[in-house]
Amino acid sequence: MESNDQTMSERDSIYSALDFGSSKVMCAIARVSGSHELEILGMGHARQSENAVKEGQICDFDRTVDSVLNAVEEAEKSAAHRVGNAWVNISGMHVRSINKEGGTAIRKGEVRETDVHAALTTAGAVRKASKQTLLHVLPQEFVIDERGGINFPTGLSGERLDVKVHLIAANRNPLNDLASCLRRCGIRHIDFVFSPLAIAQAVLHADEMHLGTLLIDIGSGISEVAYFYEGAIWRTFVSPIAGEVITRDIAQSLRTSFVEAETIKKQWAHAYQGRTDDSPIEFKRMDSGTNSAISRNTLSNIVEARYKEQFDNIAKTLSNGGILDERELQFVVLTGGGALTEDLTDLASEIFQTEARIGTPRDVELDVAMHSTRCTTVIGLIRYAHNFENSVNYADWMDPTSVFAKIRYWLRGNI
Repeated sequence: MESNDQTMSERDSIYSALDFGSSKVMCAIARVSGSHELEILGMGHARQSENAVKEGQICDFDRTVDSVLNAVEEAEKSAAHRVGNAWVNISGMHVRSINKEGGTAIRKGEVRETDVHAALTTAGAVRKASKQTLLHVLPQEFVIDERGGINFPTGLSGERLDVKVHLIAANRNPLNDLASCLRRCGIRHIDFVFSPLAIAQAVLHADEMHLGTLLIDIGSGISEVAYFYEGAIWRTFVSPIAGEVITRDIAQSLRTSFVEAETIKKQWAHAYQGRTDDSPIEFKRMDSGTNSAISRNTLSNIVEARYKEQFDNIAKTLSNGGILDERELQFVVLTGGGALTEDLTDLASEIFQTEARIGTPRDVELDVAMHSTRCTTVIGLIRYAHNFENSVNYADWMDPTSVFAKIRYWLRGNI
């Protein structure tokens, strides 16, 4: 990041971000102005080698290093800027989350920052023997002497301060593996962010965050889910059903290669069977080597069945957790490469009984090739980095004077 004598709110800042996925690595270098305008200086992209990364975990260290280096060097070349520090997404089946509560006595009858820190530390406490590394302690609401629904407790009077938080943690070993890979590539300082938190800053509007929105990022190896309400995050989890599962379903049903199945999926897949016809799609079978064909309607049946299973499982998880008992779901936003499947938003609307849309990066100038759901994570990481370092409240990031950013800084150094 650039440094000069201007205040943080006045000067331009340069951030580097890395979207680390199972099928690709994307690196972005961007300038964010004091007025929060984002300009992409350089973008790099590299394919992950086959089976080098599975479900967010590195399985082939050297080949993964090569992919990261290729993406970083491409971005550096176009931006004429070196990547020394980077904000990097964390995803994978090893990520865990939980809602917890903590509290403390209000020492002097009026809530001060030290009281807020003490309550958050209690809520964010993890066992030292745990194999999990705490990534985020995200406040949902504060309670003062049983008065709930408080977002900004400092200055209020009472005897006891409690806080409800959402904790997100990742398994230490995959995290260390990724950190080692990035340092091998010359990245000295790394800030990890759980993917949906970054994506939300790229695609969600403040109203959506407050009214109740379900964000579903459908990647290649995994899908990640987050539910937002009243500006806070109340549920996050990871699903193994993603793009590669759809491709595998097609390959097995047609007895064709994975490569051919992926091509068929990208060109012809629909998530709604009734929206297609019986026109044939030709392909080559692996077992006989002969040409064969499948109707578009039959292909859509394969794709719809798997996505319906995924959405049903997500709805069931939210229902079983009681998250929607006292909260509303007004919007569903789909991102990631899988979100581009034809008619998938209509299927989501039907299952979740609410409005659904595809989320693409907002408030940033991108060319046609870059303006895609595939860029949401890396753009979101840039936004997250800028908002974090400029004291923008995550619970309501439209308010740049919030104390919550200071709390997050304190937590980073003390938990």
